[in-house]
Amino acid sequence: MFGPKYKEQKFNVLLTLDGYAVKQLGRQTRASITLKGKMDSQIANAFRLLTEYILGASRMRITGQEKGTEAGNTAPAASSPAKGNQKMPMTVPIAIQQQGQMEKASTIMSFVLPNTFKDAKEVPVPTDERIQIEVVPSRDMAVISCSKNFTEERFWKKVEYLRHIAARDSIQLSTDPNDVELWIYNSPWTLPWLKKNEVAIRVVDVMGA
Repeated sequence: MFGPKYKEQKFNVLLTLDGYAVKQLGRQTRASITLKGKMDSQIANAFRLLTEYILGASRMRITGQEKGTEAGNTAPAASSPAKGNQKMPMTVPIAIQQQGQMEKASTIMSFVLPNTFKDAKEVPVPTDERIQIEVVPSRDMAVISCSKNFTEERFWKKVEYLRHIAARDSIQLSTDPNDVELWIYNSPWTLPWLKKNEVAIRVVDVMGA
């Protein structure tokens, strides 16, 4: 793990099944960055840039509109502006997505910000304009554990396996690539045998329930 000072995000376990679980996640405010390149090559870079943000690479939100989105809408400036250079605690897991393949691949990493921020307009503005603040609504996720180092190849194999066993249990999963995430609980430099990872896919319907 990152260590005792890093809090795990709260969720409810709705179903515990053979090899995986269905978890309900609450509404989240995320700081996300998209970097061109495959997951294998960009995880460390994305982690470094997001860590710099939560350690204070931010500016005060004063007037106008800033980039904080929910369903594609920009969030207005806060009536009580967020402070700049504000340090924020890290929470785990960190979410990672990959969009596209081969030379068109992009890696998206998201830190979930503390729930003391009620919406995006309360969050300090990143000095790195590549970092976007977004609000993700509550959702149910099928989650399977996977340990050690996680390569892109292993990730997609685990995604297909999770889809297979969920279909077996009459659980319908989203086919949208944006609804597939790798959750990591450790820094990229953690020893492989100490790592904890999970693959998560949004649940559309539990037809067997």
